[in-house]
Amino acid sequence: MIGDEQLRLNRPTADGWQVATQWRSRAGLSLLTRQYWQRPLLALILGLSAALNIVGLTSEGYANTYYAAAVKSMLTSWHNFFFVAFDSGGFISVDKPPLGLWIQAISARIFGFSALSILLPQALAGVASVALLYWLVRQYWGAAAGLIAAAVLAVTPISVVTSRNNTSDTVLVFVLLCAAWAMSRAIATERLGWLLLSGACVGLGFNIKMLEAYLILPALALVYLLGAKGRWPLRLGRLLLFGAMTLAVSLAWVIVVDLTPATLRPYVGSSGTNSALSLVLGYNGLSRLTLALPASVRSALTFLPGNLDLDLAPAFAPGIGDPGLLRLFNSGLADQASWLLPLAVVGVVAGAGAAWRRWPLSAQGLSLVFWAGWLVGTGGFFSVARFYHLYYLTILGPGIAALAGIAVAALWRAWQRGGIAALLLPAVLFGTALVQTKLLTTNATWSARLVVPILVVCGLAASGIVAVRLWMRLGRVIAPVLATVAMAALLVTPLVWSVTSVQAGNGGAWLPQAGPANSGGRAVSNAPFGQPPATTNGRQSGQQPVRGMQGAPAAPANGNRAGGGSGGQALTIAGANWDTLDAGLVQYLLAQQGQATFLVATPSSTYASVFMLATDQPAMALGGYQGWDPVLTVADLQQLVQQNTVRFFYLNASGTTNRTGSGTMAGPNGGVSIVDATADLAAWVRSSCAVVPATTWLGTTSSGQSSQQLYDCAAVTTR
Repeated sequence: MIGDEQLRLNRPTADGWQVATQWRSRAGLSLLTRQYWQRPLLALILGLSAALNIVGLTSEGYANTYYAAAVKSMLTSWHNFFFVAFDSGGFISVDKPPLGLWIQAISARIFGFSALSILLPQALAGVASVALLYWLVRQYWGAAAGLIAAAVLAVTPISVVTSRNNTSDTVLVFVLLCAAWAMSRAIATERLGWLLLSGACVGLGFNIKMLEAYLILPALALVYLLGAKGRWPLRLGRLLLFGAMTLAVSLAWVIVVDLTPATLRPYVGSSGTNSALSLVLGYNGLSRLTLALPASVRSALTFLPGNLDLDLAPAFAPGIGDPGLLRLFNSGLADQASWLLPLAVVGVVAGAGAAWRRWPLSAQGLSLVFWAGWLVGTGGFFSVARFYHLYYLTILGPGIAALAGIAVAALWRAWQRGGIAALLLPAVLFGTALVQTKLLTTNATWSARLVVPILVVCGLAASGIVAVRLWMRLGRVIAPVLATVAMAALLVTPLVWSVTSVQAGNGGAWLPQAGPANSGGRAVSNAPFGQPPATTNGRQSGQQPVRGMQGAPAAPANGNRAGGGSGGQALTIAGANWDTLDAGLVQYLLAQQGQATFLVATPSSTYASVFMLATDQPAMALGGYQGWDPVLTVADLQQLVQQNTVRFFYLNASGTTNRTGSGTMAGPNGGVSIVDATADLAAWVRSSCAVVPATTWLGTTSSGQSSQQLYDCAAVTTR
């Protein structure tokens, strides 16, 4: 992939940030960089990406059943589709904006609801992102850099895993890459329409993962200010229009939801106040960044309409370690996306040396500003934020991949020029290999298999690159081959992590993560807000979950989870062994449901999602995703029962609350006690409704269900 190339600036075209750049061939150019090899190599990389993302996709099941159940419910009516209702009864919505789930629902409408139809959009978005990244990097740094960037992104482990899951992070990445493409066109053509399209793409990203899409906004704004033509007032004015378009597209759905009377739509899940704006700024926003928002920030937000809940988010997340500059190299995070991060960091410096030699900035300089801004924005957030899941690291992938390609291209030019700078390319390649072998120590099995081969190959290649520099006539042919071999060696470990993740079905996890089992001390599939007990492919040993439940979180028998960080015990889910569903229970409920709207009610979405995927009936999640939403009062629930809206309740048999009371949530003083929004509702059910004997509904093969109790409130309707 590395060739003897020379940079030449051409006249302005409509294909670049400001001026197009080409890497012109000279006599010693490696065959790997000749034009007739570029397309086959790109096809090979895209084929690898497609294989990793799509092969065996049906084995992942429904993956995150929370979102899978929501898609199924969204297919029942346009009302549920628009408001992303979790249940077909329209009781409560999911905790994310609509676009990612809309795409899945459209796919399910076309191909029929199945595991494949809801996972395929993410898999295809992952492949499309690889292709688009190649174009964005090649256009300014040459084919070799573009191919390296595409290859790195294609094998980035967390990108592969999330492409096989129904979380929408790969769709977010694709939309943000589209925003970058539109921005490049805006600068090249000086047309306002392309600039507004870029802002619209960021707004679409907001409607996939909310404020996470804004992590690249500073990079987009900076390259436009530095690269656009015209006087500064004109640039600033157009940039304001860009921001206005971004906000307009971002908040369109939020505003419609909040302006709709609460009685005419589902409760906004995980908002705490039944407000979409509260969901944006609270659970999915500022409270993920810091435990205690400064008073100045809180006072600055008082002008916003509605009752905002900025405290509704767990005070910790397992596996991410403490905030810090080197956090992305922690054992819990590094193997997800950081295998080539050292090379990417070098890319910022090396690219600056190659591109920042003139003012105004060349196309290469603007490209470097953007990718460095992407990496700083996303990497900075993940380095300081207090709460996020491992699969969020997917957004790191394009920045690391692009800068890795830029690094090799820029270091190759330094090698060609000679002098002490010629040593940088072999030194950086071998140094990256050393970092990878250090990260491999968290997995004894693969460390024993990969460390020596990677060090030997990269060491020999680096030594060869230094040696042949003394004989440039020979070096022009051999050095590109050696550099290519070294880069291939550096891609082996992330490829292994990706392949083992595919084989183990990691994409089918509730909260997906990449890598072999127990890598870095983690299980294959992590559970929300805590680590599950020992599992096999995300399941407790001896349990047989319903089809499509691979990798779902399973709670220990005592109903608690091991804490994953400061802030007390982790939150619990609906109950122990919730990822198993007894066939006798389902049959009993369907036979006895009668005219009730909901098949059953559970404290949170975990059990409810299983019931909905196993049947065509809605299930009520009394407290939303984790049971912390105060959707109903006891009086409200009594009325629903008397109206025969819901009859059966599936609760903890012990009579205890459905989550630990000693955990913490984010709060203005650094943390407040967890509030179980369903505790009073469950207490009323236990005191007012009849217990259905387990022998009536419990099958002979489901002894693990004894921790749960079924309650029948039919008698209440006759009072």
